[in-house]
Amino acid sequence: MIQIKVDTSGAMILLAQATDQLPYAMSLALNRVANDGQKAEQARVKSVFKLRQETFVIRGIKIEKLDRATKNSWSVVISIPATQDFLDKFEMGDPKTPRVGKWLWIPNSDVFKNKIINRGNPLHPKNLHFQKSKGGQLQGDQRTFMLKTKAGMPLVIQRIDQKLAKGSYSIMKSMTLDNVHTGMGPRTKKQKAIHRSAGTRLLYRLVSRVPTPVRLAFVDTITNEVMRTWPSRIEDAVSEALRTAR
Repeated sequence: MIQIKVDTSGAMILLAQATDQLPYAMSLALNRVANDGQKAEQARVKSVFKLRQETFVIRGIKIEKLDRATKNSWSVVISIPATQDFLDKFEMGDPKTPRVGKWLWIPNSDVFKNKIINRGNPLHPKNLHFQKSKGGQLQGDQRTFMLKTKAGMPLVIQRIDQKLAKGSYSIMKSMTLDNVHTGMGPRTKKQKAIHRSAGTRLLYRLVSRVPTPVRLAFVDTITNEVMRTWPSRIEDAVSEALRTAR
């Protein structure tokens, strides 16, 4: 649990001298400053992510009723529930690595316009069922096969017209990380010619890790917002408490 503490000493002295409204003022200020932090984090998420289900994600950053400050408990909890735990990996911006196995399958954007490839797609990795042929090459369903670049990156290639022309394997293996790092496929003249004449296309490149595109910075965002708004929030709460004091 991440804790953010604010200085309440000045307000406590003022209220202690003037009224018994101290618990009310503290809880009011803490809840309001927590609301500020919540809104700042929701805005942060909307600004750094392209959200397909914005409402679902944004509403997940919330303050439960039981987690709000009261006269008897001066603490507030802003939480991200388990249903939004996928945001955790973006907090520090750590590279994405495979959950299972050795490789991440990065789809070629020329082939897959949507990077979310469901199991119903015949080209989903688990539907290709790769096995070694008699010649030792990995071959799969949908006329696919696997080879490696000189740098050791596995590529999944699909034949889409006729069989791969003789001699094409060596040219395809000369593909470098620079050729395929964007997932866009062959870039040299020879490799493009193979695609035209042999009818092949790059489906996936397999990598051990990929950079996380953005950093969520949940803790930093909320901490900065709380520190920024706390002085005005506690001042307003003290004023309100003094006005309502009997």
